[in-house]
Amino acid sequence: MPGTIAAGAAAPTSFGTQSPASLLEGVNAAICQHLGIRHLGHKSALLEIGQRNAFPAGTVDATYSRIASNWQLCRQAGIGSLSAANWRWRVPQLAIAAHNTSPEVRLERALIVASERLGRSDWSNQVPVASGVAGAQAERRRAIDLVHQRGPGHFELVELKVASDTPLYAAFEIIGYTCIWLLSRLDLSAPDNPLLTAQAIDAVVLAPTAFYAPYRLDALRLQLHDDLQRLGHEHGVALSFRFEAFPDHLANPPWTDEQLAHLLDSRSAI
Repeated sequence: MPGTIAAGAAAPTSFGTQSPASLLEGVNAAICQHLGIRHLGHKSALLEIGQRNAFPAGTVDATYSRIASNWQLCRQAGIGSLSAANWRWRVPQLAIAAHNTSPEVRLERALIVASERLGRSDWSNQVPVASGVAGAQAERRRAIDLVHQRGPGHFELVELKVASDTPLYAAFEIIGYTCIWLLSRLDLSAPDNPLLTAQAIDAVVLAPTAFYAPYRLDALRLQLHDDLQRLGHEHGVALSFRFEAFPDHLANPPWTDEQLAHLLDSRSAI
């Protein structure tokens, strides 16, 4: 059965009648149009935004509206089926291919391996969010880097960055996933899923200090937090946004388990 928009939430804008190939189809364009920039991932765009006196409100709403419209088109067309793996909790992914040299993937896996060795059960990784929604083979690799359970009904969704993209791009990656979380709750087929029944979600970008250094982020951070908090209130849940940093020397190996645990537990807000 197609999902419906939660009571109190704004109905999505209609963007057409063709079923999208992805829940995030058109999202970057909608964000760029709202912000008046050409490319979401370009450093120049964030540097220019940092020179403004204020960051425009409503960009999170534009993001949610586009994703919600894509969601309803897919569900109404009956082209996909939600994977049972979506929003799974505590299925740590520990292996990494020998040829995978991505700094982010290496650090992500190392963090989870260290957590497992230390007997921790509050962190997991590679949590799928949209597999099957836009078609049987669609978005099977779209997943949240890290998920942290802060307490009963309270989780952090973490976008990990080391040497790619910008804070603006990363912010809307994790905000987009948070919007998908809001919509996924409407199609809840597993009422015992602790992630989908959570009442508080923190959207977090986590990166080395140097990742943030060139940019002025205060107005961006505050507005994204306010917009996301308001969207959550409309859906009856608590949402927040923040940038967090860890020391630059921990961006690359070698690591000890204790160093990695310290990274997870001593993140500093930007």
